[in-house]
Amino acid sequence: MSGMDNEAAGRGKPDMKLSRRSLVAAGALVMTAGVGLGAKKARALTDAERENLCDGDNANTTPFCQCFLSGTHLLTPNGEIAIEHMRIGDLVSTENGEARAIRWIGRITVDRDSAAPSHTDAMPVRVAKDAFGMGSPHRDLYLSRAHMVHLNGVLIPVGDLINGRTITVVDVPGDQIAYYHVELETHDVLIAEGAPCESFLTTVEKLVSFDNADEYYALYGAPADTAPCAPLAAFVGGRSELKSRLRSAIAVVVDIREPQDVARDHVERRAIELAKAA
Repeated sequence: MSGMDNEAAGRGKPDMKLSRRSLVAAGALVMTAGVGLGAKKARALTDAERENLCDGDNANTTPFCQCFLSGTHLLTPNGEIAIEHMRIGDLVSTENGEARAIRWIGRITVDRDSAAPSHTDAMPVRVAKDAFGMGSPHRDLYLSRAHMVHLNGVLIPVGDLINGRTITVVDVPGDQIAYYHVELETHDVLIAEGAPCESFLTTVEKLVSFDNADEYYALYGAPADTAPCAPLAAFVGGRSELKSRLRSAIAVVVDIREPQDVARDHVERRAIELAKAA
């Protein structure tokens, strides 16, 4: 069920506690970011906006692409395997139960002084165990900020779901951070640590961020842009996030939330439940 329970897979039931949290969050956006009125609502990403998620000033040090942190386990027909141990031609399992062959594995490495914190944009986002639902993920999952997760029928950058509780930005030890991504013949949803995460949605712009992009060109030549397997949704800037928070705030009166709003509210409800159970 895309990492969400039956309730959240539909509209999800709004409640007063989440309404208050969204109202406080909306106020914080106005106070800290000077967000004005008349903003665009959260919506599907345009192709240009999607590409910009991966367009850093220096792709060798700032991995804006959607990637899995080294050590992440992907589900395969033979069980879970760490992504850095996988090879072209290996099979991975998709959310709909198919076994599909890996076409290419991209790699981004970020060198850093182990005594100093990583660049903020290089730090992975940690999705805590059970953050999306029971067993999703079944252990902590680490993704780059722009990596899309499949919730409530849409693909959402995990960075849009950061809540300071179950989904947080963290640093990792060592002199290097390594990220990997998996391309299939067509875009699809993989199972990473039990959670639904996208495969690589290939574009020329995103490909250049990878250390081994030359390998891709040697194997396949210039890539053709891949069609997404589900609608792409994101909070494009602070104003659209404000609109989203206001929709969630009034949901107890009139529910006009969009799928990404419902998904975020579900994740925040899960965070409250997990905190109470701790």
